Order: sequence, then C-alpha cells, then structure tokens
Amino acid sequence: MWVCDSFRQTKGYIFWYETQKIGGVFLSMLLVCGCSFMPSTGPHASLIVKEAKKQSHPPLVNVEPSVAEKLAKSVKEFEARKEKDLLFTLQNTQEKYIENQIYPGDSLNIVLWTQGGQGGVSEGEALGAMVPHRSQMGMFRVDGRGFIYLPYIGLIHISGMNLYKAQEFIRSKFAATHQFVGIDVVVEPKVSHGQNIVIMGAVNKPSILNWRDGGMNLAEALAWAGGYVVGESLHGTDLGMNILLVRKSRAYNIPLRTALLNKIPLMAGDRITLQHKPSVRVICLGAGWSAPKIAPFAEPPTLSQVMAQVNGLNPQAAQGRAVFIFKHDHSVIYKVNFARLTGMEASQIMPVEDGDMVYIPASKSVTMQQILGMFMFVAGQGMSVAAIK
Repeated sequence: MWVCDSFRQTKGYIFWYETQKIGGVFLSMLLVCGCSFMPSTGPHASLIVKEAKKQSHPPLVNVEPSVAEKLAKSVKEFEARKEKDLLFTLQNTQEKYIENQIYPGDSLNIVLWTQGGQGGVSEGEALGAMVPHRSQMGMFRVDGRGFIYLPYIGLIHISGMNLYKAQEFIRSKFAATHQFVGIDVVVEPKVSHGQNIVIMGAVNKPSILNWRDGGMNLAEALAWAGGYVVGESLHGTDLGMNILLVRKSRAYNIPLRTALLNKIPLMAGDRITLQHKPSVRVICLGAGWSAPKIAPFAEPPTLSQVMAQVNGLNPQAAQGRAVFIFKHDHSVIYKVNFARLTGMEASQIMPVEDGDMVYIPASKSVTMQQILGMFMFVAGQGMSVAAIK
C-alpha cells in the first residue's frame, strides 16, 4: 500500500496520467470529426456522388470526350439560335419608314432662298435678277404648345409636321407677305426632343443623336459617340462588352460582337447603354481552386479555359479526380476526372455556360491534415502542462 502511494507521487505516474488524458482528447476529436464539425469549404467528392445517387434529379453524368463533343455542339447551336432570334426581333420591331417630325422642344435652323436680292433679308451683292441668294434666318425653338415665332410671319403651329410639310407651310407664309420673290425655305433640325437616340455608358462621347431620314444602325451610333471606352479585357478581348438597348419599354442585351458583325437598325426613341459587363459569368467555388471567383468571358468557354482563367487548381488541396459542373438551370451535374488523360481531353471541349458553377472539392487528405494538426496542437499543450507539473 505504501509503495503504491509512493508511485503515485512519482513523475512517471504524472506523465502516464497526462498521456492518458491526451489520448482521451484525441478520441474526442475523432468523435467531433465524425460528427462533421471540422472546418470545411464544401462537400467532398464522395458525398456529392453519394447524394446524387440517392436522388433522381438532377442526374450525375460522367463526362468523356464524346459526351463533351455532343454538349459543345448543342451549346453552339443554342447560341446561334439565340443570336438569330435576337436579330429577328430587333429587325422586325422597326417601322418600315420613320418620318422626321417636329415636336415641342425641338430647335430648328431656318434658311431662306430668294432671287436676285429681292426681299428684306437677302444678303450679298445681287448678280442678276435670277441669281438665288441664301439667307440664314437663325435658330428657332418650338415651344411646349408646338408653336414657333418667325419674323415677318409671327406665331405659327408646326408641331407634328414632317420636315417637308413644315418647309412648304413656312414658305407659303413668307410668300403671303409679298416681300419675297421666288422664295424657298429649308428647315434643318438641330436639336430633336421627340425623335432622338440617346447613347451613353462606356462610350467616349455620350451623345443625343437626332433622327435622320434613312435611319442609322447600331454600329454607326457607336461611331458617332466616339466608340467604346476600353476597359479590362474579358478573356483577351474587349468585345465581351454588353449593349443594353431599350426600345418601346423593352430591354435587349446585345453583345458588342453581335452589333459589329450584323447591321442592327435603330428606331427613333431608342436608348443605348454600353456596359463593361461580360456575356458569360462562371461561378468557381471550392477549396480546389487557387483563387475562387466569378470568371468573366465574352462567349461560353471550355472547362480548361475556365481553369486557366482562375489560375488553375490548388496543388495543396484540389481533388483533381472530380471536377463538378452544376448547370445554372439545375438540370444536371457533370463530373470530369481531370486526373485522367480522357478527362483532360474532355475539359478542352466541355462547354461552360453563363451562370454555371464549377466546383472543385478539397482532397480528403486535407481534412486528415486538419485533424492531425489539431491533434498535434492539443498534444503539445498537454506535454507542456505535464512538463510544468
């Protein structure tokens, strides 16, 4: 009994007791890990596969090069149909012919042409009775009621007239004064409020463009506004910019590339905004990425292009045997084995669309390292306590 009591007072017993206590802590940690309380950036690949097998929707599809080729063809056809439908809509919403009309708030430049120095407003030296002379009357603004005040004539209503009717109407009024011989009138709209095209956003010269007979297309309007402002390139190209066209209370998103490759006619009243906004955004999540982020592209990229844009996989954590693509419409989950040659080939073909999420889970070895790291920390603390005692 005395020997046993003496042994309990020795350092050996203390060390043995503390070691047992550390072992108990370690077992507790394993239990905690088993309860899934370890730090995590998302589920492991095995859990995703297990859950997908339990559920009938969305299905999990293993991607081989042949599957990737079919998907790439399908996406290409879809993008072509989408562009064709957009162009058809924009070209068929345009009226066949849009007259240049006068509205309240418009500013008009009025020019008179008379013969041989006749009339009180002719200028220059007369060269003969039949020589026409140009007289610049000046700029006149149409008031809110649609009236305009002109010398020799007074107040007249011209709102709602097209330019040809307005010119003939003003000419008849001047002719009725009997102060002009062989008079003709030219009306030039300088500022149009009722019929204009507003272009703004990422352009060098935001502008209000007057509507003109014969119309204009979208590319011409961009040129009139000084071209687009060069911003951060999207996958090596500035053509990833987006054009927002508002027409008759409807909004259309037009890729800049589409606007330059096709003749898109504009309508009076169109509102155009250029945006540094990519057509495709891919969500890259998971500890397997070197730098998780939202990757922008001008057009649907391949999986390998997405991986390159996000600086590749994290060599310390990535589970390359399972790269998952969650479709934006929740229709299917694709799995690519990037650790195999066929998987790498498939990644060069596999298309990724706007709103898709590419998830690369962490390897299970990362979780094991977390467990061992916590164990070594607690064990070190226990050893320190034992040494002090």
